[in-house]
Amino acid sequence: MYFLYGEDAYRARKAIDALREAFTREHPQGSFDWIDFITGGVEEMKKTLESQSLFSGAQCIIGHSPFSLALPSREALLHIIHNKEIHERQNVRIAFWQPDKPDSITRLCRDLLSRSAHIQEFPVLRGDELTQYIKRMGIQKGVRLSREVLKLFIARTGENLWLVDQEIGKLASVCTDVTVKHLEDYVAPVVSPSIFLILDALAEKKRTGVYSAVHEYYAKGSSPLALLSMLLYQVRNLIKVKSLAESGVSAYRLATEAKLHPFVAQKALAQSRLFTFFDLRRIHGKIFETERAIKTGRVDAALAVDLLLGMF
Repeated sequence: MYFLYGEDAYRARKAIDALREAFTREHPQGSFDWIDFITGGVEEMKKTLESQSLFSGAQCIIGHSPFSLALPSREALLHIIHNKEIHERQNVRIAFWQPDKPDSITRLCRDLLSRSAHIQEFPVLRGDELTQYIKRMGIQKGVRLSREVLKLFIARTGENLWLVDQEIGKLASVCTDVTVKHLEDYVAPVVSPSIFLILDALAEKKRTGVYSAVHEYYAKGSSPLALLSMLLYQVRNLIKVKSLAESGVSAYRLATEAKLHPFVAQKALAQSRLFTFFDLRRIHGKIFETERAIKTGRVDAALAVDLLLGMF
């Protein structure tokens, strides 16, 4: 049994893809089942395991977001985790993926940690770890980024590896040795003017302005998923800056405390005043849910973004 968790969904998803590929090589005729505990339940996993028992075929099961289950369902899941007969099956692999860091004091977390043969945490990479990981991503895609270019690249993309992957792919289509000029031409800053326009329009309840800014963002070659990533990043900035400002941090020290570029910090401060903390947290939650639904293939990306922005 595998237990993967952490806020870096990109690297966790890569690990799951590698698990699936290894399983497929070993069992070409085996089945792969994805069970999302956000929308489904433990009964679906039980039925999947029962069908394998009947037909004795190799099976790989991924259980997504087990900690989203209500307490009664968690108890049912614990029965599966403790089922010795399931653990003894040689041709069954079960992996649980939690896209954040679960509370270690819960029984479900304790039991997953003690019962899983393979455990891996995926925290968000920062500093030198992030730099080295992005450098390796570039090499895998056939592009080289110097130390100077890497710093500027990260300043433009932030720590969102989904966006980093997209931007490196874009660079790989035009060059092998990335220069500052390539970044200026092909990699948009993480907080583009369109993101500010979208949030301004949301604050003012101007739906037409929202969709106009969205289409402007798409026109630059960005995807719906990249748009959500940028919005999520900027809303987090607004929450951070608003919290610091209301705790008494001066405008002069705001950028340093928030670890943001001075321009981004000042713009975020002005924009944060248009929202309450409740509004920002609600928007953040809805964006996160929509992003997760797109990444798990449950909804069309462009339609999901339109529906999301229509809520506010």
